Amino acid sequence: MMVNDYTIPFCLFPSPQWFALCNLQPRINRNEIYLKQTYRNRYDVLGVNGRLSLTVPVSGQKGIKTPLKDIRISDQQWRKQHLATLRSSYGKAAYFEHYFDGLSDALLKPTAFLIDLNTEALEWVSRCKVDVQWTFADEPWNYREGDWTYRWEPAYHWPASPAYPQVFSDRHPFEGQLSIIDALMNKGPLTGAYIRQPMNTGIE
Repeated sequence: MMVNDYTIPFCLFPSPQWFALCNLQPRINRNEIYLKQTYRNRYDVLGVNGRLSLTVPVSGQKGIKTPLKDIRISDQQWRKQHLATLRSSYGKAAYFEHYFDGLSDALLKPTAFLIDLNTEALEWVSRCKVDVQWTFADEPWNYREGDWTYRWEPAYHWPASPAYPQVFSDRHPFEGQLSIIDALMNKGPLTGAYIRQPMNTGIE
């Protein structure tokens, strides 16, 4: 298949697998229909007790198919809660002090729409010297068989990721498919190389 003929969902602080696919230059379609309970408004990190899912609350669609670009964030209380969890999870990580202020700025920046928050998250990753390439598209949404839309649900099982030392490696086995935040906090400037190393993206 021609990779750049396909679209990739606009996820929030997505996984290294997302960035591996993103750098193959598919399009991010802002008109894609928002799907609940996916990584468009949530991301996974590793806490002292294991994997944690952090979710951004959005306004209900009430059964109406709504483009991602029209999804509103429903309240603002989650921001400080997320930062407290991230501080607790990564306060002892090797690169916490290097990245946390910028991450805080990205999360605390006032945004009314989910797509603006996701854009800010992606730009923060880019400011962390991770080479990110993306192209926005505003074409009519048309899901095609074989597209990558449904690979960004928590139930989708990706092939195993290359392991690296994590904050709680002394009590938990390696957790893959976490947010890029985990890789940055633990690997720092080597995160870009980690994304570029051979990993199975599931592309046929």
